[in-house]
Amino acid sequence: MMVTTLFVYLSWIVVGRVLGSKEKAGLIVSLVLLMFFGYGHIQTVLLCVSAVVRHRYLLPIWTMLLALGTYYIVRTRRSLTDLTRALNFGAAFLVVVSVINIGRYESGRIFDHSARSVRSTTIGEASCEAKLKSREILPDIYYIIFDRYASQKVLAEFFDYDNSEFIDYLVNKGFYVASESRTNYVSTFLSLASSLNMEYLDCLKDKADESSRDITVMLQDYKVWRTLKLMGYTFVHFGGWPGPTKMNRFADMNFNLDLPPYLIVSGFSARLLGTTFLGPFINGGLPNRNRCVRVLRELDRLEEMPRVRGPKFVFAHVLVTHTPYMFDQGGKPLSRLSMWENNDDKEGYLNQLTFINKWARRFINEALTKSDHPPVIIMQSDEGPYGKTLVEAGAKQLNEKESLRAHAGILNAYYLPGVDKHALYGSISPVNSFRMIFNLYFGTDYELLEDKTYVSIDPRYPFRFADVTDALIGEQEQVIHSVGGSSHRSQAHGTAQ
Repeated sequence: MMVTTLFVYLSWIVVGRVLGSKEKAGLIVSLVLLMFFGYGHIQTVLLCVSAVVRHRYLLPIWTMLLALGTYYIVRTRRSLTDLTRALNFGAAFLVVVSVINIGRYESGRIFDHSARSVRSTTIGEASCEAKLKSREILPDIYYIIFDRYASQKVLAEFFDYDNSEFIDYLVNKGFYVASESRTNYVSTFLSLASSLNMEYLDCLKDKADESSRDITVMLQDYKVWRTLKLMGYTFVHFGGWPGPTKMNRFADMNFNLDLPPYLIVSGFSARLLGTTFLGPFINGGLPNRNRCVRVLRELDRLEEMPRVRGPKFVFAHVLVTHTPYMFDQGGKPLSRLSMWENNDDKEGYLNQLTFINKWARRFINEALTKSDHPPVIIMQSDEGPYGKTLVEAGAKQLNEKESLRAHAGILNAYYLPGVDKHALYGSISPVNSFRMIFNLYFGTDYELLEDKTYVSIDPRYPFRFADVTDALIGEQEQVIHSVGGSSHRSQAHGTAQ
């Protein structure tokens, strides 16, 4: 805001001296500001009319309108006093409304006792430090989230895809694959807030509506990194493009694929820039080739982490299997046209899955051969694919239970060297991942929670949850019995073994 204000003031003075009119200068600078900050919002409105509004057409039109408006202001001989007063009044009104909204938000944040309860839940118990037992050797810990990566059973049932080759690779490398695992919440941020704080989100149940403030707190200042920091770990964060996981202000090292290093800013600033005239050059709707290159660069940097000395906790939110689909099976970036055509279909999804499986093999080989000590690796998804990804054009739509079953089944694989793995079990869910790891490696006595799956019962009130665990378990058993001796059943059974 300081930069913008300074720019406006200096521009007003310079343009006013050139034109010899402060009123014309004020109108021109105001027009530039409105066109600059309004670009993304106008595009959003146009997208409601047409599904494809390309920047290559809108940008020239927008620039031409700005040039015409500026030309008219410069050339007009009419008095601009009344127009200037009206615009000053409108600007003052907008500022007052914004200040009121900001004041309401900040006062709510300061006096909101439930927000403090969220923070209390996030940073953990006061006795947490006393429970930890120091180790002579601290293994690196990698928590890699493959967003929307489906379980083997979901891939077999809904995609007719056999992922056993990759699962067998994990098992042969020493991973435990929890074949019956399901997400705790069928939403990325809810799922991650739960797993990173090792708790169900009961502290949010009284919220009447969605509060990004609470989720942001739980995804930034969370219990897992706090606990590991006490043990002497360095916190490394690899962010994607969604808000709260884009970057972490508590991390010792931040890597972000959405912006060049010199442009990494806060989530608010990034969102604001995305709605301006600069938006197409930073984040042009569907990813352009630059973002694809940054995704590949982020994956390369992840592969380099085992060579970084010292105990580290690495969190990575990898969105390759999340829409929009950007790569072919070999990891080559798709053309923009191909991204539109394969934005949300089975073939596009399976191509991403094949690519990320290849990358995961490379990363595991690097981690197991280049690390000073055998690392702890969790490869997990926050949720499965959405139902619309599973339906071919013109095919019968999935019913609600089928969509839920596909969305809940996740990849959940653990590499836990040097400890007794009998604590693991096939249906372990993300909320228990770090409870189990802290118990095994640092001598804590966290009780494992019951593995449950929750859905939001109303999109307008995402913190009003319904427990659908029993329905999912019953539906899963029904599917296994109904397919009998089919290939799907044999694949699922092999995975469970």
